[in-house]
Amino acid sequence: MKKQYINHVKPLLFNAKNKERGLKTYAVVEQARHLKAFDELHFSTLNYVNLWHEGLGEEREIAALYLVELEEENTMVNYLLALHHEALAVYFLSPYNLETLRDYYHTFTMPSVERKPNEFQNAVFGCFDPLVLPNYIETLYSPEKVREFFNGIALTLVPNSEETDKVQISYRVQTEKVESIEVDMSKPIDFDINTILMNNEMVLGENIEQRTIDYKQIEIFEEFSKQTFLKRALRAYKNGESSEMINFENYDVRADRLFEEAREEHGIFSEAGVYRYILLGLLLEKPLSQFSFFTKISTFIHEKIKVDELDRLITYITSQQKEQVDG
Repeated sequence: MKKQYINHVKPLLFNAKNKERGLKTYAVVEQARHLKAFDELHFSTLNYVNLWHEGLGEEREIAALYLVELEEENTMVNYLLALHHEALAVYFLSPYNLETLRDYYHTFTMPSVERKPNEFQNAVFGCFDPLVLPNYIETLYSPEKVREFFNGIALTLVPNSEETDKVQISYRVQTEKVESIEVDMSKPIDFDINTILMNNEMVLGENIEQRTIDYKQIEIFEEFSKQTFLKRALRAYKNGESSEMINFENYDVRADRLFEEAREEHGIFSEAGVYRYILLGLLLEKPLSQFSFFTKISTFIHEKIKVDELDRLITYITSQQKEQVDG
């Protein structure tokens, strides 16, 4: 399967028409997600630079974010593509050189974020994380936002680490909007990628010292992130040991409500905590607010203790349900 995946993806990233148009192939690699990646990259002979914002200081060296110029025959390409299920890298095509792209795009990793209306603060942002980029692209709601991000990029390709046969391809069209399509790499490709690339007129323009993610983008990003999380959770639940005990009827509505409830009622924000809270809600027929533990969870100060309590409740409830089934 890996060989088939690699053989299908590489023609999208490397082909004669790309070279004719002067388009180069790049990857952005998350070192923190696969520590051995740096050793492989170091010995690959490929050119690369750190893409984290300079303002991060020592932190940018500890978990580097590498912008890498790829060469089709270099073994590093197959190495990265073979690990597509680990959300290790995103890929894009651009006519610009490595240093020019670094100088322009490093500012996207430390933008000024409007978390509340008219309240801005600088924040580290994993824009090029494979789990983040598709949702960030959805926030580009205006022609200005689209141009700002896609000025130096003809096309992005993001592997899906959950549905591992699929990739998301995004590109700017002439109407100054973004088109995103999901492609199943286990099947014959039914579109001409060269036609897509013809729609891009790339002008990088002057470098900007500070990027901004406004409040509207934050709202869009949080909604898409929530929906992505709920889809991943649903797949995990259906593949889990407790799947036969879970009532999946009206899953979307119930999971959405439980997601908000975990955050707003109990201050649970981590994916691990919210995941367990939703699982607990799906295991029980009644709303969680009708159980005594509902209030108890909120009394814990630290989220780890809340997660541990959710684990204990899930274990207890599933064991009780199994006993009823076996009995």
